[in-house]
Amino acid sequence: MDRGTEMELGICPTCLTAFPCRKRNTRKAGKAIYCSRPCWDNRKTKRSKDKPGEYFSKKENRWRVYWSENGKKICKRKAIWVWEKHNGPKPDGFDIHHKDEKRENDSIENLELIKEEEHDDLHNFQKFSQAVDDIIEGEEGLQERGYE
Repeated sequence: MDRGTEMELGICPTCLTAFPCRKRNTRKAGKAIYCSRPCWDNRKTKRSKDKPGEYFSKKENRWRVYWSENGKKICKRKAIWVWEKHNGPKPDGFDIHHKDEKRENDSIENLELIKEEEHDDLHNFQKFSQAVDDIIEGEEGLQERGYE
């Protein structure tokens, strides 16, 4: 087996989480490896809940915040963190909604607490109405081209 593909268990120096990594990475003297980008960003300073680090998650297309609490890494959507900072913990069965529909706008004025079912219905209706608009535009485009 090639040395570069051998795996072993590494320990993240920020959050002390065990994670699989390439063997060669753990052998470099004086070089630490980290389990995630937030832990790497957090390597020099300990982040607190009041002043968390943040990063943009391309997978979720939204901002996330992270901090350490009792040696444990905590990561949340930025909108939830902002809401909880101003209003206390988010109740179970509720979700945080962006009034202007822009996920990158996490100001407290743009956030509202609504029931999860209402939130799901709201976004499902928007997707449905957009699909209907696309179909109507498609039919009109076909009619303009002489197809019926």
